[in-house]
Amino acid sequence: MRLTVPFLAPGVAFVLALVLGAQACVAPRAAAARPVSPEASAAMADAQAALRAGGEDARPIAREAFERALAAAPDWVAPRRALDEILRADLRALDALASYRAALAAGTGDAATLYLAGRLEGRDGTARFERATQLDPTLAWAWHGLAFRGESGEGRSARGAAQRALSLARDPWERTFFTASLARIEAAATRTDAAVELLEERAADPETAPGDRTALLVQAALTELRAPNLRKAELGGERALALLRSADPTDAEIVDLAAALDQALIPLDSGRVALALAARPGAVRDRLRAEILVQESPSPLALGLLERGLAASGDTAPRGSLLRAARFAGGDFLGATERWLAELPSTVLDAHGNPREPRLARVVETARASSGDARAAEEMHAFCAALVDAGWFLEARAVAARLASSDLDRAVDLDTRALAGLTFLSSTRRLLEMVDAAARGRSSSLATRSSTAAETRAARTGPAPVVMVAPTRADPPRSLDALLAALAPHAVDVRAFRGGDADLEAVRAEFVASPRRSYAGVAEVVHPGPSLSAEDEREGLGSEGAPVGGLSAVLAELGRFGIFGALAGDDPDGTVLPLLALEQRSGVHLGVAWHGTIAWCEGADLPSRAGRRGARIAGAALHEGYWIDVDQVRHELSSWEAVARVFGTSAERVQLALDVRGLVASAGEDGARERTSTSALLDEAERVRLAVLRDRAQPGQALGTITLEELLVVCATHEEGHLCDRTRYLPLWKNWPAALMLLANQGFSPQRVQEELEFRAQLTALAASPDPRVPLAQVLDGVEGGLGATPHASGYARLLHEYLQVLDRAVQRGEFPAIARDRTLVHQLHRLAPEDVRRIAVDLARRKRMVDG
Repeated sequence: MRLTVPFLAPGVAFVLALVLGAQACVAPRAAAARPVSPEASAAMADAQAALRAGGEDARPIAREAFERALAAAPDWVAPRRALDEILRADLRALDALASYRAALAAGTGDAATLYLAGRLEGRDGTARFERATQLDPTLAWAWHGLAFRGESGEGRSARGAAQRALSLARDPWERTFFTASLARIEAAATRTDAAVELLEERAADPETAPGDRTALLVQAALTELRAPNLRKAELGGERALALLRSADPTDAEIVDLAAALDQALIPLDSGRVALALAARPGAVRDRLRAEILVQESPSPLALGLLERGLAASGDTAPRGSLLRAARFAGGDFLGATERWLAELPSTVLDAHGNPREPRLARVVETARASSGDARAAEEMHAFCAALVDAGWFLEARAVAARLASSDLDRAVDLDTRALAGLTFLSSTRRLLEMVDAAARGRSSSLATRSSTAAETRAARTGPAPVVMVAPTRADPPRSLDALLAALAPHAVDVRAFRGGDADLEAVRAEFVASPRRSYAGVAEVVHPGPSLSAEDEREGLGSEGAPVGGLSAVLAELGRFGIFGALAGDDPDGTVLPLLALEQRSGVHLGVAWHGTIAWCEGADLPSRAGRRGARIAGAALHEGYWIDVDQVRHELSSWEAVARVFGTSAERVQLALDVRGLVASAGEDGARERTSTSALLDEAERVRLAVLRDRAQPGQALGTITLEELLVVCATHEEGHLCDRTRYLPLWKNWPAALMLLANQGFSPQRVQEELEFRAQLTALAASPDPRVPLAQVLDGVEGGLGATPHASGYARLLHEYLQVLDRAVQRGEFPAIARDRTLVHQLHRLAPEDVRRIAVDLARRKRMVDG
């Protein structure tokens, strides 16, 4: 569940952190801040220009320029800090931190050393910054560190510390850097005008380098686009378009601008964004422009642009319904179908390699039977009808367009049915985006305007504009009942064109009466279907085996799987995903039995609220089972492939990264705290991935591979961990003592309970996955990168902390000889063998009383 940007170097997440070492005696410095030499500033400018230009030689060129800057100004922090970041790209930032700590311990360090160590030590390094400002009040970087951490001490605010850093800048690049930092603080405090004014003034300064000027204006555009004010967001949109048309932003800046434009309060017309991207050449521009074109109108042009952009950036072509629809638009019906089939995991296929889901099997069957000749009207009609029944609405419309030349009436009928399905999906998304807007505290008028923006975005799901149906009430739905009622008019259109009940009041009553399950008043969930279970019958929802009606029935008709519900005190939410297969599964993890309905899905027509906020959700437990989004697991696979691309050409580079053995910890009482600290991971997740891939290398290779199937197993095992807890705690009438203890242990906090459940599910994955290092890397990613829109980050942080405590006790007993007993453990996890990782996880599970028998 890791968010990756394909063209950015993987694993180089410039995040701060690591363990605080013993304080050392350092001598205070009284010298005033002074400008660095012109030679040093020129070298720094050369380095920054090389990094902005990118390319294979960017890092070596930048490193040489940073070293020139340091030679010209040996006491300058900026080039030393930059060299640490280059070292971090090789997963070796621990080497730099170890050298700083050694200097401080020997008494040869200074205020700059304190800052450089503190920035790599994460939250434990804040005290270093305080000490640095005391030793050298003129050291701008120490003040910047305090501002970045948001803790200035002695009553000083982060804003005041950032202003102090800016006033002490020693060269033009530093003034630009500290201006940008101060502007971020102003924007975070909703002082948008002050932030933009700072950025504009600095961009207009003649001493600001051209690349830095562009970066400042990009930041200004992003600040305005993210402001909770329509007028400012509109100004930001125009600024962003101007930058895309006439400036020279980096690939990363282009992606940020395009994403912000798409997520703005009032998104601009997508055609204007596509034209701005087309104003200059570039692989990333091609890819982003193609994605817009594919969403607007799948076509060979969009497909060609997308594949060209991906090939130029060294990435593999994405999978998913939009790309498949583009291939259909080009007339390659059979080729697009076979390509889709070849990329499916075996778990959704039968013994003959065809989809287990009957409607999808029918798509493959009719595609192979159809000649593609417009004159073969019966074959074409059967194929198009199969696409509509399977929920492949975009593809169906492409085939209907071909069918129209020989059978206009049936082509129009099929196209209308496909359009009704698309409209229902886009309308559902619009309603939940209105809920999101209201939840962010916007006024009702803003929410109404946001719904218009959502309509614009949702309409991109079809090759022709989708006619939206007005909501049944002016205000966004604030309860599950209200949401279900608001969806009814759109379901009427679907039913009308599919021969079902088209009476609005009857459908609304049916939707509101959709079978639901309530969990101790904490959550209420609409039954996802397809049929009622024995437990549902005990709960009074109907007879076991009976089909689930209401919303779930309509979604099933559309070839979709959906979950809708609400937590107590929260707004309703939902997610809708194209269904690949449904199956019943059961098993045992840690001695606890589980069973449930498994929904294998591909992509999301409507992500959940966390997904709409940017989180990548690969799966979720629900009711009596779980769903897995294969497309999101493919994103995780791409992150592994990216690591292999970067490190796979050099076995020496791999070995240097894996030779990292942690930092020396103190003796005595502080030693255990330092050994088990998780303050700064410094890319340990990537080192774990490297270790996995190195172990799989074939002769002559630096790294091996990992498969989609393996990642799906890990994702499924996590969700099965949730089902094990379902066995432990549900039904409540039977397991209330255990459930009450869970609630009490988490302070009766729903948020803490969710975090604890994620802790337990991932611990199950660590104990039961074929290679437990794969879920271990996920834990480390969640702690270092954060999964802020979900409970996973906090749950994984607690899991990592307790895991390291168990490991530390074992290491101190002389177990796991590959792990140095006097060094930080989190930086040695890549040295553990798979069964070692599992053994520690099972030990922790026993301590958590999760092992039965």
